[in-house]
Amino acid sequence: GDGPAGGPAEPQLDETRLGIYESTARELVGVEKFEWKKIVIVSKLCANAGGAEGPEGCDDALSAAEQDDLARRLGDLGTKVTFVEDPTPLYDDAWMTGPPETLVLRLGTITERGDGVEVGGSYGCGGRCGGGTTYLLEQTADGWEVVGTTGTAWIA
Repeated sequence: GDGPAGGPAEPQLDETRLGIYESTARELVGVEKFEWKKIVIVSKLCANAGGAEGPEGCDDALSAAEQDDLARRLGDLGTKVTFVEDPTPLYDDAWMTGPPETLVLRLGTITERGDGVEVGGSYGCGGRCGGGTTYLLEQTADGWEVVGTTGTAWIA
């Protein structure tokens, strides 16, 4: 079906999914206390996103509409949020040896757990700067909130 103006219908966004990813991204951005020049989110969603090993189980991805909405939701972070499918080109010599300026976030798939959900998440900020774990989130009156972690955590 077409939208109200006769053009293509707007894609329906899953508010729950976007709320969970917004809260997880905010948690990851806040771990390191730097003023980021760039915040980049990997659009592929991987089952092991909270782990230190390479990405696996990347059977889902944020759609273009989800990326646009998530960037809008995170617009108050002071740095424009962009998305990439493959972050490998970002990991150049300046990223590995220079000051932390670019934050790369990897978000995981959402798994229901009791009254909430768990989502793996990790961040890299150059050289030996990074970390990750699996976050526990619960829905509150104000939206989704990170309430803890589970499993292994890593930090570099």
